[in-house]
This record gives sequence, C-alpha cells and structure tokens, in this order.
Amino acid sequence: MNMKRRVLITLIIAIGLCAGAFALWRIQTAKAKASKRESETLRSLTQDQLVMILRSQASLDMGRTNQITATEQSRKAFLNSLQEFLSLAASARREGMADDPNYELNLQLKSKGLLAELYKDKVVTETKQAYTISEEEIAAVWSNNENEQEFQKEMTALQAVQQATAASLQSSTATTPPLRGEGLEKARASWARALIVSQRAEADTQFMQQEVVQLRLRLLAAGVLSTNYLAKYWPTKIKATPEEIRGYLSDHRELDPRKKLELAKTILARARRGEDFAALAAEFSEDRTTKTNGGLYENYDQGGGLWPEVENAAVRLKPGEVADSLVESRDGYHIVQLVSTGTATDEATGKTKPKVTLRHILIQRRFEDPSVDKSKSAAPPPWKTAEEIAKGALEKTKRQSFIAEVIAREKVELPADFQFSN
Repeated sequence: MNMKRRVLITLIIAIGLCAGAFALWRIQTAKAKASKRESETLRSLTQDQLVMILRSQASLDMGRTNQITATEQSRKAFLNSLQEFLSLAASARREGMADDPNYELNLQLKSKGLLAELYKDKVVTETKQAYTISEEEIAAVWSNNENEQEFQKEMTALQAVQQATAASLQSSTATTPPLRGEGLEKARASWARALIVSQRAEADTQFMQQEVVQLRLRLLAAGVLSTNYLAKYWPTKIKATPEEIRGYLSDHRELDPRKKLELAKTILARARRGEDFAALAAEFSEDRTTKTNGGLYENYDQGGGLWPEVENAAVRLKPGEVADSLVESRDGYHIVQLVSTGTATDEATGKTKPKVTLRHILIQRRFEDPSVDKSKSAAPPPWKTAEEIAKGALEKTKRQSFIAEVIAREKVELPADFQFSN
C-alpha cells in the first residue's frame, strides 16, 4: 500500500472518530438538558405542600383562598386546574420552551413581583408596621442605567409574549398597548419597588430557602409555561375550523338566525292585533335594560342615544300606534310603539329640545351564550353570534381533549382532596 493511500485511510478514520465523538457529545448534551428540564419540572404536590401554599396565599388574598377551600367541589376544581397547568408546563419544558429568552424575561418580571409580595408580607407580619419605600430609593434604581435597560427588555418581552399568545388565539384581549404617559410612569415606579423588595428578599438566604417560597416560584413558572404551551398548540390542536363550525351549526338548529326573524314577526303580529305591548316586552324582549319595565324608554332627547332607526320609526307614529313592520338595527329586530312626543327646555342653554317616549321589543340577531351557568354567575350571559357560540363550544371540547392527552402523558400526582384551616 503506497503512502498516499495510507494517509487517505488514516484521514477517513480520523474523520469518522471525530464524527463519532461529536455525535456522542450531542447525545450527552441532549441527555444533560433533558435531565435538567426534568429536575426543574414540578410533577407532584403533597397535601402538606398544598396547605402550605394556600396559607401563604391566604395572607395575601384571604377571599380567593376561601373560595378555593370552601367546599369539596371547589377544592377539586382547584386540584383539576392545578393538574392541568402542571401537566402542560411539564410538556412545555420537555419541548424546550423554558429556554425561550422571552419566556425567561417574562418569568423574571413576574418572579420579582411575587417575591416582593411575599417578602413585604413577611416583614409586615414580623414588624407589625407598614412596608415603605422612599422616593429616594426609587430614584436610585433609575440612576443605574442597567436597570433602565432591564426594564425595557422585560417590557418588550412581555409585549412579545402577549402578541404571540393573541395571534395564536386570534384574540386581542390578551394584549395591552405599549405604556405611555402616566401609565408608563406608574409601571416604572411599580417595577422599581418590586426590584428593591425582591433584591432584599434574594439577599435573605433564610427566606429564599423556605420551601413555600420555592414552591410558589415553581408554580409561577408552571403557570407561565402552561399558558405559552396552550398558545403554541391552539392553532393546530384546538382552533375550530370553518368546516367544524358549519357542521356544529347544522346540528344545532336552535342557533339558526332565521328563527329569530320568525319570532320577531310573530310578536309584531300579536302587538298589531292589540295585545298588551308591555306584557309582550316583559315576556320576549332581549333588551335587558327595558325588559322589566315593558320596553319603555321614557322622555329621551331625540337624536340623543337611542337606535336612530327605532327613534325615526317611532316619531312617525301616532301615540299608542305600533309600527306596521319590523325595524332593523345593528342589534336585531325591533317592534316599536310610540307613547308620546314632546319638548323640554334645557336649563343650561335655555333651548327647547324635542323629546320622545316609546316602547320597543328587541329580538337580537345574536344568542345568549349557552355555556354560561346562570346559577353560578351574577352577570348575565353575553350575546354572541351563532358562529361565536359554535366556535366556543367546539374549542372547549377540543381543548379538554388536548389537555386530557397531556395529563395522561405527564402523570402529575396530586392528592384527591385536602383539608385546609388557616
């Protein structure tokens, strides 16, 4: 074998050994990362730990803690929610979502706030005095340019996370506009206070080593991760498709908007036949403002805030007369009856203003959200379109199915129930 051939073979072997070593390094690095992620994953809580966490929370918000612990049903609802977000967070960690810089900055921001709350509560409990931070201390925070840079980074990361979540959920409710003016100044002052107190907390080794403090920080991280994980998979696993929405509506004929129009026409015919208008309004109207008083809008300025279509139809009638056709507005179908018209003098300007008093019955184009349990909610159900209701129902079912799969996979362990006394 000539020298050239031997050199070539030696080179090939060396490259193979290097490739093998690199592959082994990658495997070992991946295993190390996986091991680290698993060690940071909160997979179980004992009854004693739950009670410890809730007692800590009770010192900050007794009302919320009482809601959680009041009954077996409320405790189990809390445990179910806890299992959900711990399971989602576990999956998020496995997929490396905890390594995202925006997540880390967002968690850093929230952790400062939590530590500040917990530490202030500790000091106030021990000293029986209010926890105060001087304006000079706050000014000192901003004299350090690194703090200014950190504040900007955290605010930018928070906005980025909110925008990413809103985009995934196709909702703007999760976002807040960039802070300006007075709002920005309040945020800066709040951030500075949290920084000051959280740094004091971190310097208190005994405080930081408390199990309850570490548990609450880990729960906070799990909460942020679970939200991010749901947002990540919402478009592909949970979001309702147009085909699914059409299928749902074809199976739920009660959400057919044409039924609303048919009902409005039936009520109009009854009102035109002379039935008691106020009684019909009390029975059928979907205007919550006037349903209980027979649909009455009394002594309103003309052009002053009623539906213009309703007002224009009313003032063309005689007192007591019912319009001979439905009046349509952005909200739905109105049956309109004029009670009276008149004038009134504005005391401030001395000018005479035309007034109108009318009754109406509104049949909304939309439907009350059937997912709201009226026995548990003091607020009335919101009005939604048929498509919005279908989308909500479908996504609720798909979300539950998605989370059930994650729970089955992650096997988070929590007690079946717990007893709590503060």
